Amino acid sequence: MTDSENFIRTASFNVRYKNAFDFGNSWSNRKEMAASMIEFHHIDTAGLQEVVFDQLQDLIYLLPDYSWIGVGRGDGKNEGEYSPIFYKKSMFDLLDSGTFWLSETPDVPGSKGWDALCVRIVTWAKFKRIKDGSTFFHFNTHFDHFGKEAVRQSAYLLLNKIEDIAENFP
Repeated sequence: MTDSENFIRTASFNVRYKNAFDFGNSWSNRKEMAASMIEFHHIDTAGLQEVVFDQLQDLIYLLPDYSWIGVGRGDGKNEGEYSPIFYKKSMFDLLDSGTFWLSETPDVPGSKGWDALCVRIVTWAKFKRIKDGSTFFHFNTHFDHFGKEAVRQSAYLLLNKIEDIAENFP
């Protein structure tokens, strides 16, 4: 196996939420481009941000070679923005996954932390690469754009959760 065959191409991609006031930059004008960027760059796992339910449905349709995991940040189901992880279903088995909220109560759906303007989440997944059985984790988030304390505390919480969830895995 060559070094390039050992690589996993991963990306972080803020697709921007579907905003009715984005006249020239509306989601209907961006959705094919968003999906084609993932395909063009041969991304194996992609952590997306600012994805609302309608956008998620479009991406599922446009990326048939990918599976995904994630929940809406508002209720832990469908409400609000997602931070989903898309992954090539031919390359990986999903072993475990979860979501926590960037707040003082990370297990409470919809909880907003510290001085944050918005509810924020972390979506994580444990994958096994099918061809060699290697295991790795992918954590995906979108920190608050307003609260300085929220960003600081979110970083601490994320590091602690990675240690708890991933233990000694990459």
